Amino acid sequence: MTSPRVPVPADLDTEAARVARTVRTEALALGLAANSALLDSPPRRWSIHDLDTTGTYAAGYVRSPAARYLRVSAAIAGVTSGWAAVSVVLALTIRDGAGNTVTTSPDLPAGFLATSTHLPGALVGASRFDSELLVAGYLDLDALAATLVDPRWSFEWAVTLTGSGALVNRIEGWEVPRGVVDETATAGGVSLGDFQPDQPVSDGPLSDPALRWGRIVQATEQARTMGRTYVSLAWRQSTAPSDTPSVSSTSDAPFTLFDMGGARLPITVHPRQLATAGAAGEVVRWRILYRFVGGAGTETGQVTLRGGATGSPWTISSIAYTTSWTWSSWKAAAISTASDADDFELSGKVSASGPSLFLSAVEVEEHVT
Repeated sequence: MTSPRVPVPADLDTEAARVARTVRTEALALGLAANSALLDSPPRRWSIHDLDTTGTYAAGYVRSPAARYLRVSAAIAGVTSGWAAVSVVLALTIRDGAGNTVTTSPDLPAGFLATSTHLPGALVGASRFDSELLVAGYLDLDALAATLVDPRWSFEWAVTLTGSGALVNRIEGWEVPRGVVDETATAGGVSLGDFQPDQPVSDGPLSDPALRWGRIVQATEQARTMGRTYVSLAWRQSTAPSDTPSVSSTSDAPFTLFDMGGARLPITVHPRQLATAGAAGEVVRWRILYRFVGGAGTETGQVTLRGGATGSPWTISSIAYTTSWTWSSWKAAAISTASDADDFELSGKVSASGPSLFLSAVEVEEHVT
């Protein structure tokens, strides 16, 4: 059963006194709250900033249970002169962990099919953000999932910049809020008709989703698994240390371009607290997109994530030598909820002198089950 919905905040007034009034339940308010938590803000997103050099850039993505559409956009900076000779070509490939790809219409918007986009004119002295040209579209995640059967997706952008001043300010994707309740879908929300006044009350266990109260409980549990994207970073897939973070040390050290005066650069994130606040925190997982350059080809690498939660640091070890850009396996970690913020830091090393380990993307996401 499907039904349209308007996102509205739920009023869970459980403490107000009611005298000489009909006894009532809070089922309708609880249903509204469950739908709001599950459908209003699908939390997965990614972004790539300041694409000023022709090349390939990639961002990782795993679909949220309740997400149906993904909005993807590229903000192209305006130029003050010669705009007729300045253009940007964006060619998008979506690849899953099994190697399946989507590269063509109708699954992808026209602006991301290697078509040339000429840059807009900008006023002299204006910021590059003042005259942006937005190339945007919406992706049907169900249609993509028919081909991309592995949940580990990678959005790979081949960017070609032509002419002086060609620049893409950012490329980003975010899951679109759901405007329809669909009880036939996984994590599709709960229809509220049975919770209007004067409706019969059914007896049975709350764990049974066939009963209306059970559906509220199920939707609330599904909302818990709508994990946030905490870190999404990407650099051009290059083997030049001036373009892409790298490490060549045989002892743990910060990545170049990703340090602060030779020390590890902190990435501040704000956790969602689901359980008791504390250093044990909430479960996250992380992965990297990497490759090697140089060496004998037999060396391995190691990348370490540090944070404020119990169990830090967390290390992806024995990373196999490869000269192709490759996503690592997921590594479990945690984010501290002792305060409203936590800092992540990355470092790495190689097993022997000679090779360099390059890092072109980092993804950290909440992983509540």
